[in-house]
Amino acid sequence: MTFLAVVAVCGVGAGCATSSAPPASPAPESGKARAPVALSWEERSRTETSAVVVAHLSKKAALALPFAVHLEVPALVTVEKGRTEWTLPATAAPGEMTEVYEFSFTRRPETDLVLHVDGETTGMGLHLHAEYAFGRAAPVVQPPAATGPGAVKGGQETGPSIPLDGK
Repeated sequence: MTFLAVVAVCGVGAGCATSSAPPASPAPESGKARAPVALSWEERSRTETSAVVVAHLSKKAALALPFAVHLEVPALVTVEKGRTEWTLPATAAPGEMTEVYEFSFTRRPETDLVLHVDGETTGMGLHLHAEYAFGRAAPVVQPPAATGPGAVKGGQETGPSIPLDGK
């Protein structure tokens, strides 16, 4: 089971973009930009009192900035193997990095394990996080309901709209 990360890329004077592309995805053919870094979890094994997971960090582009890595561990979870804080040195070369973790706990945690990866220079920042839910089902996100009036564009009815005021 693989859990994907949310990646935010922010530059000075620029807006932010988010992406949840899996780390092994090919380059999009449509010309859309893809995130320069991907972060994900791979579950190797899980019992009622333990879990073995692998964190995958993949640099897809040449970024010469260091990355600070920090693991946020839920209460009652013990890290048996794996680093909780370290820095990936600055290197312009794309590449892959993995870290194997072993955790023990008395019962399945009610909150997620979160791996944070942050890289910054004076001109931009890259902030990623990936959650591991210890086997709990992912929350279901309901898209907004299209309850607004329909629009006509080029003689075509586009169907109901999604009101921006939430009504």
